[in-house]
Amino acid sequence: MVEKNGDQPLLEKELIDTGDARTIEEVSTLLKKDPENFVKTLIYKVDDKVVAVLLRGDRELSETKLSKIYQANEVTLADEETVMEVAGSHVGFVGPIGIKCEILMDKEVSQMTNFITGANQDNHHYLNVNLRDFEASKIEDVHQVNEGDICPICGGKLKFTKGIEVGNTFKLGTKYSEAMGLNYLDSDNKIKPVVMGSYGIGLGRTMAAIVEQNHDDNGIIWPECIAPFKVAIVIANTKDQTQCDLANKLYDLLSANNVEVLLDDRDERAGVKFKDMDLIGIPNRITVGRKAVENIVEFKKRNEDEVRELTVEEVVDIMK
Repeated sequence: MVEKNGDQPLLEKELIDTGDARTIEEVSTLLKKDPENFVKTLIYKVDDKVVAVLLRGDRELSETKLSKIYQANEVTLADEETVMEVAGSHVGFVGPIGIKCEILMDKEVSQMTNFITGANQDNHHYLNVNLRDFEASKIEDVHQVNEGDICPICGGKLKFTKGIEVGNTFKLGTKYSEAMGLNYLDSDNKIKPVVMGSYGIGLGRTMAAIVEQNHDDNGIIWPECIAPFKVAIVIANTKDQTQCDLANKLYDLLSANNVEVLLDDRDERAGVKFKDMDLIGIPNRITVGRKAVENIVEFKKRNEDEVRELTVEEVVDIMK
């Protein structure tokens, strides 16, 4: 009776000379095989433990997953001396057969048959390796997820989209509670150290996230609810007393109605002031210009191109 894993008959492993080819790309080119037909063996130090991690040839390891599986504080690739000690060969020729350390196998590898691995002999690899040829201590999901992978819950294809990190959550464990003697009584009336954690939303991160989603080539476009000022009043010509008087009157009216307002009465050209207001992202702009004598100002929203002429009373009603 032929031993099977799925629908594929299991073949006998075969030792072959692969010369100096040691990376997945080099060996796959030499053997004219796709990287997904390979299983690579990565030697890691997980705290003080040496672990051989088996992954499909086209996959990358998630060190975060590896750390969580072993509840480790630190995971790092093993040095050349450690690799020689457990495998008896240099990096690039390491495989699971006869290796002298614990083996952690990715779940995908557990579904593979007749794959190619290092042979733990320099310049050699094995063809047609199967699960019967070695023993894994653990079988876990440790590979990094790629777009298009099948979701293990719904069976659909995974799709990547952009996200923005605005906070952090840290699992601190019992390191600090043990140092401080912070304990509690459990349901069995036994004293145990408190498991600690921390989380927080960063103000700087949140502001950066908002700007990332609300800007154009001219600068920031703050949403009104969080803008430092709701409206900016720009005096087109500060040497015109009528314009200055109307701008100050408008400033007082808006302030009296609890509208956060910024008055730009700098001795600069109007264009410079417009650019600065766009850059810092004030959501509304009122320009007091030549029609100040008629009690008329220009009103423009930061995210619109339209400029409207309104009376002072009309613009105050809009801002209220």
